[in-house]
Amino acid sequence: MALTLRDVQRLRAKTLENYLVGELPNDVLTALGWDFPWVYLSSYSCNHIFEEHPSLQEFELLALPFLINHGLLIMEIRRPNCLIGCYQHETRRYIGAMKRAESKEIYVSTFHRSKAKQTKALFKRGMILRNHK
Repeated sequence: MALTLRDVQRLRAKTLENYLVGELPNDVLTALGWDFPWVYLSSYSCNHIFEEHPSLQEFELLALPFLINHGLLIMEIRRPNCLIGCYQHETRRYIGAMKRAESKEIYVSTFHRSKAKQTKALFKRGMILRNHK
């Protein structure tokens, strides 16, 4: 599941509808009560991310699979169809949100840079399902 810059550009250009960017482990799926482990980034969400966070560079989105596969995962208490991931790469921190659609597929809904206090604030809103690997 290596996301490349070419994949990001194809998603942004809408020549690629969805791209598989990660897979959630069984213990996380069990805790959430979800069926399918695959996490997708849609063209719509990719464009939304860059519209909402214009300072984010395309190459930074390449950290998304690491966030899903190795990052801290937090289940939001008030939003049972939402999973938050946090990942730190060198000096940069990222937060991404994944939502389960009615079709039970999991899609990335947002991804952006964050600060340490934003990650700490998430602990109040949810329960840790996996620590940063």
